[in-house]
Amino acid sequence: MKSKFQLVWFTGLGDKQKESLDNLLNNNSMLLGRLVEILKERREMLLSKEVSEKHFSDPEWAIRQAYYSGQRKSIEETLALFSIKGD
Repeated sequence: MKSKFQLVWFTGLGDKQKESLDNLLNNNSMLLGRLVEILKERREMLLSKEVSEKHFSDPEWAIRQAYYSGQRKSIEETLALFSIKGD
């Protein structure tokens, strides 16, 4: 099966399941597009929280920074699932 979606979507699935999932992904571009938009908005929100200079005086700044970085990394990994091969 040849799909435009990342291989990880189909790892561990049988041929019929792979085909069904590929069809589902291809036929729900509006839903997937909206999910990508929401994730990008959340990523931008995290970036705006990280950059504020007032946080540098906070003794817990490093902990907060690590938290935001971890959340941003999770969002980036999730967004990568929705990138189409060749993009």
